[in-house]
Amino acid sequence: MPALSRISQPVEVQGRVRLISDGLFPTTIAMGRGLTTNMGKRPYCNRKRDIMVVSRHFEPVDPGCFPRVGIEPTTRRFLLLKSRIHYRVGFRDIAREIVEWPALGCALGLLGNPFLTRTSADLPA
Repeated sequence: MPALSRISQPVEVQGRVRLISDGLFPTTIAMGRGLTTNMGKRPYCNRKRDIMVVSRHFEPVDPGCFPRVGIEPTTRRFLLLKSRIHYRVGFRDIAREIVEWPALGCALGLLGNPFLTRTSADLPA
């Protein structure tokens, strides 16, 4: 994170890699319909929960990024995205509720101070 003069630390995850996608998928939302989006190579892992990791910076604005790795977003109880807010248009039709969570980065202040004390224990069961 150059803007913060801080280097992010990697998160270690263990699980079974189910497949590695080329990262390409047809954009389905209006702002890019007809284009092909490239998320870079992305492994899809499974360890009690499904995890999709991307190798290029990508804002998850389009639910179409999930089916290429076998995840159907409309059948999931929860989808967790790391995004700076751009996800709203693409996911608003399938989201029953949106819970915004602070993550380290330049957009942290957008959520306001009440969220800064949340922990994983505060997540819905």
